[in-house]
Amino acid sequence: MTAEQKILLRENLLKQLAEARPFGVLAARLCVGARMWNFNLAEDEIEAELKILARKGLVEAKADAMAIESALHWKITAAGLKTLDERGY
Repeated sequence: MTAEQKILLRENLLKQLAEARPFGVLAARLCVGARMWNFNLAEDEIEAELKILARKGLVEAKADAMAIESALHWKITAAGLKTLDERGY
């Protein structure tokens, strides 16, 4: 994947998370949304990108205490929303 494609993928993930506010989304669901834009990545690859965005403070992950699985719900942060706004989304 080129650097430009990575930027587009990360913007796609941020946009999906912005639309899912305030609940957040599982990485598996983000995979489906990314595939709609021709980013055919496995769930672990999407999670790797989300972890990069988390290190930048643009997203955060929360575990649902009531869930049987410990899958993380990813949520966009205020910094992530500001980034999208600055990019004109």
